[in-house]
Amino acid sequence: MTSKNIFFTSNSHSEIFPANTRSKFCSQIDQNKIDYIDKNNVTAAIKTITFENKFNALSNEYGKPSIIVIQQIVGEELLLYEGVFHSLGKIDITSGKDYYFLTQTDKPYGEGQNFNARNFTDIKLFCELRYSTSTITKYIVHNIYFHETNFDNIKSFIGYLNYVYKNIELDFVGSQRRGKLFTLNFNSHVTFNCKKKYFLDVLLSKELSEMLGYSKTDLETLSYQSQRDLLRSQVCRGYPFSNDVQAHIFSDNVFTNSYLDLDLFSNLKYFKCIQDKPTKSSNIVNVSKNHPDILGLRTNLSTPDIFKNESYDSQIVFFNVKDVNQGVQIHSINNPSFFSTSLEKLSNASFELIDINTGITPNFSVGTPSFIHMLVGNNQNMTSRFNMFLDSSDENSKQYYPQNNPVDFTIKLPERLEFDKKWEVTLKSIFVSNDLYNIYKDSCWIKVRILQSSRRDLSGQTFVGIGGDETEKNILLELENGLFRTLKDLCNYIQDLFDKKDLKLKIEKRNNKIQIRCLEERLSPLLINYDVILSASLSNILGFDTTSMKDHKLNFETRNVRESTFSPNIFMLIPTNFIIMCNIVGNSVFGGVPAKILKIISSNFNPDHEIIKFSFYQDELVDLDIKEFSSIQIKIVDTTGSPIKSVQSIPTRCQIQFIKKI
Repeated sequence: MTSKNIFFTSNSHSEIFPANTRSKFCSQIDQNKIDYIDKNNVTAAIKTITFENKFNALSNEYGKPSIIVIQQIVGEELLLYEGVFHSLGKIDITSGKDYYFLTQTDKPYGEGQNFNARNFTDIKLFCELRYSTSTITKYIVHNIYFHETNFDNIKSFIGYLNYVYKNIELDFVGSQRRGKLFTLNFNSHVTFNCKKKYFLDVLLSKELSEMLGYSKTDLETLSYQSQRDLLRSQVCRGYPFSNDVQAHIFSDNVFTNSYLDLDLFSNLKYFKCIQDKPTKSSNIVNVSKNHPDILGLRTNLSTPDIFKNESYDSQIVFFNVKDVNQGVQIHSINNPSFFSTSLEKLSNASFELIDINTGITPNFSVGTPSFIHMLVGNNQNMTSRFNMFLDSSDENSKQYYPQNNPVDFTIKLPERLEFDKKWEVTLKSIFVSNDLYNIYKDSCWIKVRILQSSRRDLSGQTFVGIGGDETEKNILLELENGLFRTLKDLCNYIQDLFDKKDLKLKIEKRNNKIQIRCLEERLSPLLINYDVILSASLSNILGFDTTSMKDHKLNFETRNVRESTFSPNIFMLIPTNFIIMCNIVGNSVFGGVPAKILKIISSNFNPDHEIIKFSFYQDELVDLDIKEFSSIQIKIVDTTGSPIKSVQSIPTRCQIQFIKKI
């Protein structure tokens, strides 16, 4: 079949489709310009997708500010500017200006016009708490909206947060003298410096706190049904006031209008430092926390296929964006899959890039246009075919199969499928989390043999009170199944095992070699000798012996230090060959044993990637063995037939295709 090329771009036809973006765009082509394509039996396939891999770090959604700053005013003179209050139009949270909402004024809201455009927007709520006839406590509540920005490193992200904090107009004398809100240490953990300076409380959104590496136990959680409830709770905490008094702070005539409705947004969750003390994050800062893992391309050119959660969708190809660099990326499909379409659809094509995790278009930052390269032709002999997208995290399926996990999962289909002819199945794509275990309990262990004997003097006599018998103690240390990404992590884990057994042994990495040191005191009344026996696998991993698969013995009788001969290979046991099993296909023979194998795949291990990449240059068809089914099972095993072991941090996603035999 001879194919023609058609290129679709996100910046074309902007005069007809002004809402086009580089993640979602429509096109319109005069059919006369593609009359070189026969209108009968039109088929198409995606060859390449070109896009700029730049995403905004934080979302920008009205009613859900990234930071809330609660400022109590104690005696300072407010620096409100004259002439800035007027009839307010729609609030623009991307304007970079301040918006004021005041109580006890004829014009309760206004726009701060004295600022140049900044990279954040502040909506200020000025409120008063009257808890006696003579005492009034005043507050300013700052709702800080970050502007959508791409950050290419952690330092620029923390720098932006501190820039925002420094440039919030607190509206009283001396307010510009303030330190950094966040400080970053050498190992990419951040400290939230939330002190009661300038009478401030700082609340972080859930999205921001997770990016900064804070766990659920690091910070105090504030959950409320609306922003009104959240602010009431924070401003009035510690005061035994009635609801009527609290209601006065946020009176309806001021804070409920077409521009600002504090009851509009529900189920808010914010975080603050516990007891107002600086708090270090448990995890490292993750600038790409909210970036997608896998994108799918949805188009109106194809008919919907079986998708997630017992639904149908017209997403036809999927690709990994987690492990590619920022900048323009070209995703080439090695083995394009053709589908039936029409000239009418081609002349009015639409495309959407979809984040598989959220089901919506990704939050792209400003970048170059996206391109779709499509192969179009005519194929009278094209057989019936359809696709099925399977996701191990499918929520609907988990209700029926709660034991589902990324290496063994069963998906409930939206309908029962029945096949009256001979069909074949092929695996089109698969994405597997790259967090496979590299240490296994059954093959990684350490035996320590401790021999104690009496120490003799030069005449051969034993010390007084010491018998001549030798005693022997054997200790087995089994390493648990797990993933250790660095040698330092593995050494620390082994050292922990030594310490728990009170062994006088020290293991550490030095100059890309592993050293094990015996710290036993030789001048004690008893002469103590250590033999350390490493299992064959662990010996290879640590670099003590890479020439055989026998246990390796380290003796410390004459030397206190033993150093590995070779460079360690911490990823030696990570499997690179995978067998994708599927319950609906016919049996194949593997190692003399029949098995329902959909595909055998291999991939070189790359420790820097989060998702294992597989490339298929041709379809490998296997017979469909079951004629009726309403669910389908996928199981990923290694060459021994055992399910691969992993941390399972990212779900497994795969696309399979059903093709009717000619």
